[in-house]
Amino acid sequence: MKIKALISERRLNKKAHMDLVYEWEDVFAEKMNLEIETPSSIYLFINRLFRKFNFDFLWVFRNTTKLMFVLRANKTKSDGFNSRKVIPMIIDFFEKQEDIKLFYEGFKRHKCLLISSLEAYEFLMNNSVAVPKHTKLYHFPLSIPDLYRIEPTLKFTKKYDLVLLGRQDPVLEEFVKIYSSKNPNFVYVYRIMEQDGFKYYTSKNEFLANNNSREFYFELMKSSKVGLYSTRGLSETVTNGFNQVTPRFFELLTSGCHVLARYPKNPDTDFFSLNEFSESIENYEQFEKQMTYALTHEVDIRKYANYLNQHYTSRRVEQLKLIIKDIQHLN
Repeated sequence: MKIKALISERRLNKKAHMDLVYEWEDVFAEKMNLEIETPSSIYLFINRLFRKFNFDFLWVFRNTTKLMFVLRANKTKSDGFNSRKVIPMIIDFFEKQEDIKLFYEGFKRHKCLLISSLEAYEFLMNNSVAVPKHTKLYHFPLSIPDLYRIEPTLKFTKKYDLVLLGRQDPVLEEFVKIYSSKNPNFVYVYRIMEQDGFKYYTSKNEFLANNNSREFYFELMKSSKVGLYSTRGLSETVTNGFNQVTPRFFELLTSGCHVLARYPKNPDTDFFSLNEFSESIENYEQFEKQMTYALTHEVDIRKYANYLNQHYTSRRVEQLKLIIKDIQHLN
């Protein structure tokens, strides 16, 4: 099996949440010597038309297998890449049990499906009667790109007590407000979205910046003693109860933040050992105790570095190479 390319949306999709996906793609392309293909909108339109007749226009001139990250597995997804010559790496899976057959209909021609969440993978395996006979499922965990690698001796300069970036859990946010009212010297950073992008402020009403870059995002994260983390299913109905661990958790660790978290016990949170970094906070008393400890103790950077060594994207590349060997025999 020859894999020489990776299909990317980077030409068409400039949304901020795709930056991490493109960073993953860059690592796979570099480590596997892959060409990054960015089909135009016209090309994709033609390919979708050909797919209606069960014909792969995209592969007429190049008979090679390609990789592709799929942000959201969706039963109604029709992107023109439902082909045995594509290996989809599925980031989010939130489908209900009654929709599994429709989900597989959208991915029925693939030799294999790489599922990022262990919770979703086990869910699909427990409903394997719907899996197409020629399709094999693999658990393929999410990762943090190697460019964020930290060393065990790294030292961080912490300026703020807490930085609130990205999606936040409403329960933990409420606990922050209570803690802040009880501790006048506690300073946290938050951001708001306005027409011209993100604006950053401190809890002391200090304006910091108007900046949308990923570099500034990490700069602020690294200046914080603490970061909050929760799985999406606790506060968002769109996940249909799935609670996978997102790269946000890795970003907190690589920024040297203490983690205060809310999450359920499930195969995904067990796989990523969230309990080794924070018990799941269910009440304010737990929150106050953990926050007070975090503000007065440095993180164990050696522990963080050793943990992250198992979850850099280059480690997933090695895993993918083993999967490719395993599916060589599949028709």
